[in-house]
Amino acid sequence: LAFGFAGGFWLPRANTANSLSAVKNLINPDNGKPENVDFSLFWKVYNDLSAKYVDKGKVDPQKILYGAINGLVNSVGDPYTVFFEPATSKKFQEEISGSFGGVGIEIGKRNNILTVIAPIKDTPAFKAGIKTGDKILKIDGKSTADLAIEEAVNMIRGKKGTKVVLTIQNSTTKDIELTRDSIKVPTIDWKLIESPPTGGGKKIAYMRIYSFNQTVDSEFKKTSEEILKSDADRLIIDLRNNPGGLLDSAINLAGWFLDKNQIVVSEVFRDGTKNEFRSDGNALLKKYPTVILMNGGSASASEILAGALHDNRNIKIVGEKSFGKG
Repeated sequence: LAFGFAGGFWLPRANTANSLSAVKNLINPDNGKPENVDFSLFWKVYNDLSAKYVDKGKVDPQKILYGAINGLVNSVGDPYTVFFEPATSKKFQEEISGSFGGVGIEIGKRNNILTVIAPIKDTPAFKAGIKTGDKILKIDGKSTADLAIEEAVNMIRGKKGTKVVLTIQNSTTKDIELTRDSIKVPTIDWKLIESPPTGGGKKIAYMRIYSFNQTVDSEFKKTSEEILKSDADRLIIDLRNNPGGLLDSAINLAGWFLDKNQIVVSEVFRDGTKNEFRSDGNALLKKYPTVILMNGGSASASEILAGALHDNRNIKIVGEKSFGKG
């Protein structure tokens, strides 16, 4: 994206030499440039900033480029279309790998307010009583009103043992001081529940999926094989407070419940073309009567899996309205 933006400048031929004169080491100026977009104003501001800003040491071309790209992406007004600088991208990769340093909350924007999607089990935030739907008004005293999600993540995360203060609003507003820890995101656990004789004495496999991170496919396979060998005759899939993660994993998990070639999710593009992701699994869990549990902290890949099983097999979804990022 950075190279595409850096290369995306089109200027009238007569203005090119003057506009580019103050820029050093411009890479790929002609690669992928759009037609009929006049970037002369951009270069005028860039050159004025470089030449006239009072503190020359603060004029960093790399930061200017990242800032310009952020503005480009943010201009569409979609909280889920974002640009990650390298440091932020690294933290995102740590998150989906299942381990990182922080306080243990998944956050998002709701009505343009920084909001807790879900606390992660047994983390500092979870133990402090932070809940799904709590609004984060400040981080270490700084207002979150104009913070992008990735900026907030950078401020909340940090080395184990250091502290961060979150100003949380639910029924009241209060400051909560949290000590950062090494966060290990749990993936899946399960247990066998036997209903009382009045309920028919059924044996129910209860499976809790906490996140769709890079280990969920292997963990789900292991858990499913254990369930298939057990006495379970029905199944509960608990996706409450599961903030989602990898799309591919949601598609792969759906394949354990659906016949081959059923639609799990589809993308519809601006020109009307559609990209369909279909089930390609073994459908070994299809034999179990199944119920899915969801709440306001169930987002993204959780909503995709639940929606696919509901639409294709009419599996019941029980609980609350989900987060709305599916």
